[in-house]
Amino acid sequence: MHIWSDGCGAQFKNKDQYHWLTTGATFGTPLRMVHHFFQSCHGKGPSDSEGAAIQCALRRHELLGDYFADTDKAYAWLCKHLVKVASEYPEFGKPRHSIRSRSFHLVPQGAVDHFGGAEVKDLKTRTMSKFCFDSAGGTGTLTMSLLSGDFCGDCFAGRIEKCGSRGEIFKESPALMDVGTAATKSRAASQHLSRRSVALLKNTGAGGHCFVVFGSGVEGLSPVQLVDGTERQGKVSIYCAYDAVEDDPLTYTLNETAVCPRQISHCGVRGVPPCFKRHIQTVPSKSLRPPTFTMTELPPPFPANAAPTERERHVYAVPEAALDEARVAVQTDEAAYSPSLLY
Repeated sequence: MHIWSDGCGAQFKNKDQYHWLTTGATFGTPLRMVHHFFQSCHGKGPSDSEGAAIQCALRRHELLGDYFADTDKAYAWLCKHLVKVASEYPEFGKPRHSIRSRSFHLVPQGAVDHFGGAEVKDLKTRTMSKFCFDSAGGTGTLTMSLLSGDFCGDCFAGRIEKCGSRGEIFKESPALMDVGTAATKSRAASQHLSRRSVALLKNTGAGGHCFVVFGSGVEGLSPVQLVDGTERQGKVSIYCAYDAVEDDPLTYTLNETAVCPRQISHCGVRGVPPCFKRHIQTVPSKSLRPPTFTMTELPPPFPANAAPTERERHVYAVPEAALDEARVAVQTDEAAYSPSLLY
């Protein structure tokens, strides 16, 4: 199998891709795969022009005042306005380069595991100036050459050392890192927290409750209510309003149920005048801790006609089983990973 692509280091020209080429495990057979890379600025294809057309269309529409806050909204707009059906476009123009059909497919959040795979060691050979990587038929050895060759009989037979058009030849055996290395432990901790936060957000949803760790350890656990349950750039929006009752880890108070539109840094109970409404803030999604639960409202211990500054309007109780489960989750994490990797 011959693969052609650009040399993007984040996607193709990296040690993880080299290890994938040499194992051939994806296809369940020792398939010989050869990855060729275009020279810089020479790998433009139809996908690049399509990507530019879509980005320009979205940007022009946002300039009209309709902001695309998330992928779902952008996907719905694209399906309505930019889909092309081949039968609607007659044969005209450039037959080899005209794009006559276009469709969109949304991949749901969490459908792809971006944290799978093993940690691969760095290669000894510098790879940025190499433009062909031959997997040698799944033998575990990667053969690299300066050029892609001329596709002679020796090239197709895997005897690339005999091809006179490839320049210097290098051989490497991409290997996995030790499980005990610091880099692997850091990656494992990040993968663990990310997987759990994705599953937790999926189960909790908008308006649901879970725990967040402010600081570190069991002492930093606090119940929060999610605004919409959507992760954006590694963060999630929550309502910050619950105040813990002293010497009672299961009871929390809430002054106001209304939401203040101002940022908490410009408002809050320390503001002038003080604001007792709920405010929205963002926290790292990796700081969320299970489980999902529902808070129970208790009868207020204050008279209904008391002034707002003299009483808490609402009192809520956290299920004891939920708090116990959250504490176990924190303790299990700290037993597996160091605090510096978790918080």
